[in-house]
Amino acid sequence: MDLSNETAGGNLGGFSLGPRVRLVYNLLMRICFFGESYVNRIGDPTYQGWVGRLCEITRAKGNDITSYNCGFRGATSDLIAQTWLREAKSRLTNMEKSAVVFSYGTNNCWRKNDAP
Repeated sequence: MDLSNETAGGNLGGFSLGPRVRLVYNLLMRICFFGESYVNRIGDPTYQGWVGRLCEITRAKGNDITSYNCGFRGATSDLIAQTWLREAKSRLTNMEKSAVVFSYGTNNCWRKNDAP
């Protein structure tokens, strides 16, 4: 993969990016996003969430991506670990450039008898 158009850190749509975040431009790829309600856009009045914003900005930079939002409310790391590989394989077939993004942990923090 040619990383000549790669940028690290900086700002993405008003959000500050850490030095480990890399954006690569001019890609044709598929991306699966796995996680809980934050991945699934719950609570966002625009129903776009961070996944939608990231994909919108990435496309505006000239990348041809297909995104799959595989986040769902209440998902824990155990549930994601049980399902992600099967889901990713069904979506990322025959693609040279593909990625899987995980964002989880919030639901792992709730104790059994606590109200969310």
